Amino acid sequence: MSVTRSFSPPAWVWLLVGTVLLVLAQHGNPAIAVTGWLFAIFLLRFSRATGVVLGTGLIMLGHLIAGAIWVFSIQLPTDGIPWSAMIGGGALNLLLAIPFLIDRLVAVRLQSAHPLLASLVFPLAHVGAELLLLTVSPFGKVFGSLAASQHGNLPLLQLVSITGGYGVGFLMCWFAAAVCELWQHPRRLLPIGVVAGVLAVVLAAGSVALNLPSSSATVRITGITPARSLDAVSAQLPPWVEAAKQPDTVRRVMAPVTEDLLQSTRQAAAAGAQVVVWSEAATLVHEDDLAALTDQVGAIAAEYGIRVQLTAGVFTAEPPHGRNITVMVGTDGAIEWSYDKVHPVGGLENITPGTQPPPTLDTEYGRLAGMICYDLDFADTAHTDADIVLLPSSDWPGFDRLHTEKAQLVAIEHGYSIVRQDAHGTAAIFDARGRTLAAVDYFGTDRQVMTSQVPVQGVRTPYSVVGDLFSYLCIAGLAGLVIAAGVLRRRGKSVR
Repeated sequence: MSVTRSFSPPAWVWLLVGTVLLVLAQHGNPAIAVTGWLFAIFLLRFSRATGVVLGTGLIMLGHLIAGAIWVFSIQLPTDGIPWSAMIGGGALNLLLAIPFLIDRLVAVRLQSAHPLLASLVFPLAHVGAELLLLTVSPFGKVFGSLAASQHGNLPLLQLVSITGGYGVGFLMCWFAAAVCELWQHPRRLLPIGVVAGVLAVVLAAGSVALNLPSSSATVRITGITPARSLDAVSAQLPPWVEAAKQPDTVRRVMAPVTEDLLQSTRQAAAAGAQVVVWSEAATLVHEDDLAALTDQVGAIAAEYGIRVQLTAGVFTAEPPHGRNITVMVGTDGAIEWSYDKVHPVGGLENITPGTQPPPTLDTEYGRLAGMICYDLDFADTAHTDADIVLLPSSDWPGFDRLHTEKAQLVAIEHGYSIVRQDAHGTAAIFDARGRTLAAVDYFGTDRQVMTSQVPVQGVRTPYSVVGDLFSYLCIAGLAGLVIAAGVLRRRGKSVR
């Protein structure tokens, strides 16, 4: 049977609506969670109503534009419009247009004989494309994960403890494909019925997981950031390369910031904190003075019997003349770990990256791990065995809230609590199920101090053991459906 292909005016409407919804579904500014479930319905309907080349080309154009808009929306702290980053984001987003082409070529050949199998083509292809994007992207998991758009839906997000974020993206795309099938063929109720049933099970299981008993043992952790009134102090320094040659200048200019941090650490300790975490690069220090700073913090830690994770941007003699470090000082004042940020933000940080994995430390309140901000967005550093991850961070207006919301998914995936002390952003503490234990907006207070009792025991999640196995199984399943579609075509059972 042949079907006449037409490019009717309604198809243009579906393309326009789908592209606008796609922009809103990318977890940028603005972000509307429900659009993540809807955008693909209209783009699939458009793709199936048009020719392969024209339809795929226009969907790719829509993804290119949407990716560029996402980069623009997060307001990168650069001079002028970040054209290169926008082009890069748009180019990466083209990978997520490939599933629409695969659906157009494969699903339509399965619709008549096997509508349920046909509805699986698009979600399986989306998982494969998302895995590829997140693997090759210099942004890590910051851009491209559909699951991030659902950050507030905790029952649904419990699925990521098994499948990673790919499982949530799979369900969202499966829903879209099933609705599109129903739109095209109102009597074909099986796909949408099965999807509804699976969603109900996932949400019910997630609700149960959220209500499971957890360890009652906790540790009191406080995150501190320098007072906002000191935010402009570093602007008094000469350019970075010049400052690296002037330790006396660095010491003099940054003294008020360092003293503020030491005083805040004392106050947190006096208030009962057992662990104090500074925000990322909370002060700037010349490498000649790093040991002295560590000794000052060590004296406070030993006096109060606490641990302090200090942070600093360090001026160095060797090019590129910068490090971004965190140092854990123990209850006796001695250094328990020192760690350099492994994943600098491209184009924004010119530092010597670290080469060592995130350090871990077994303590009386569970296993602690340390990393810095962007490190959590990459699998090689986020995949660590810990109960609590201490994550000094720093963002900027436009990305502050979004970056913290993405961290919530990582906590659930790996089953550890995260203490994200985020200067110029939203500091938050998530437990291993993604529940928010504390949150403080840097721009909503004069002094960003965050305190919570954090569970000392994490959760052993399937994802932390098997990693991206689910996504590879999806790719294998897609390969099987491609073969099945080819067999049906040879037997003359294709609908096209």
